Amino acid sequence: MAQDYRITVKDWIRQATGAQDADEFEQTGITVLSISPFPEAIILAHPPENSEVFILAIQVDALDADVHPTLLSNVLQLNCDPDLLPGAFALEPQEQIVLYRWVVDLPGMDDTTFQNVLGNFAVLAGKALDAYRDALPVDAAAPDAQAFGQAPGMLRA
Repeated sequence: MAQDYRITVKDWIRQATGAQDADEFEQTGITVLSISPFPEAIILAHPPENSEVFILAIQVDALDADVHPTLLSNVLQLNCDPDLLPGAFALEPQEQIVLYRWVVDLPGMDDTTFQNVLGNFAVLAGKALDAYRDALPVDAAAPDAQAFGQAPGMLRA
């Protein structure tokens, strides 16, 4: 599962750091973490150049073959949800996934504090997972799919 979106996380790092050189780009460290009792694998990515910035990410869900505009709108609205901050959703239609990611600054962080950061992200990621699934139209390809927050009968949990 983690293999599905490591490239996407690396692309974020490349964009954030401007790492164009192949050798520099390969210095990116990516680790798959498992935080009990959170069921999803969490990706921890460390950009090159000994940066103190880390990216935590989870794969929220796979998209249907056709990304309906309603789904795109729903994801944008989820990014405005204060309960899901400081993280944000990122759509990767070409890879057919949605990611929930959190960029954190970890200067001089001890192991206990780091575990707390991971735990906090797992809580946010769980909320993000639920919010995303609640926002999915029953039929994402249907032209008359209801917008996010309307007609609860048209949305699936």
